[in-house]
Amino acid sequence: MRQTHIAPPISRIIIFVIIFYALFVSSVFQGSIVKDLNAQTKITKINDVEDLFSADYKFVMNHMLHTVFKQQKGNELSKNLRKIAANAKTTIGNEEGLKILLKEKKYACLLDSLYVTTNYLNRYYDNKTGENLLEIVPEKAFEFYVAVMASRDSPFILSLNQNILRWVEGGFDYYHIHKATHDNYINIFYEKHKKGLTSHSKFKSLSIDDLKSVFILYGYMIAVCIIIALLEISYFYISTMNKQKESMNFVI
Repeated sequence: MRQTHIAPPISRIIIFVIIFYALFVSSVFQGSIVKDLNAQTKITKINDVEDLFSADYKFVMNHMLHTVFKQQKGNELSKNLRKIAANAKTTIGNEEGLKILLKEKKYACLLDSLYVTTNYLNRYYDNKTGENLLEIVPEKAFEFYVAVMASRDSPFILSLNQNILRWVEGGFDYYHIHKATHDNYINIFYEKHKKGLTSHSKFKSLSIDDLKSVFILYGYMIAVCIIIALLEISYFYISTMNKQKESMNFVI
């Protein structure tokens, strides 16, 4: 008895190739993004997609949580938040902080809020007149910053608001000073880059434009699959009709 081998439709093969190609390219893009994030010195090591998704949350919370947890030792909060708080470090220690603060007032944003607001707050803030000798902090910026860090029903929102209030009263604006520092770093990096003083990566990072090109290619390949599938359906329909006509003629 003779066996016949039926070849799979070409459209199925192309669809399988597209799916495989999509998975491969997605992995490449994910690896490129993770590599770029790990290249930054201030960012925690990222090993998988879950770390990537939780990174923004950790970055925002890391600066303040150590102070919050000091005031709520008895509360049972999530292990993840406790771990972040344990890894947080004050940029300037309490011992040397005052000496630096006396020389440059703007460094106050780097000190622990509890330390700054106990003995040395009145040096730069007049409780009677409300005069702020540091930069005035826009309330809207802090409202947005707090909203990102904690919701109103959070178990530590009260403690968080207390610390924010101290920072607002003292003019300790971490958000704006950090942004100014970052902008200054970008300017310095740009000048070094023009002079050829910056290191260059051997591997090109994939960009949004590359991703756009990939999606355009996906579109063309899907269009080809649809055309081939329609041709196969038409061929199958015509073949079926011809076989029916032949069978009817044979009967007659």
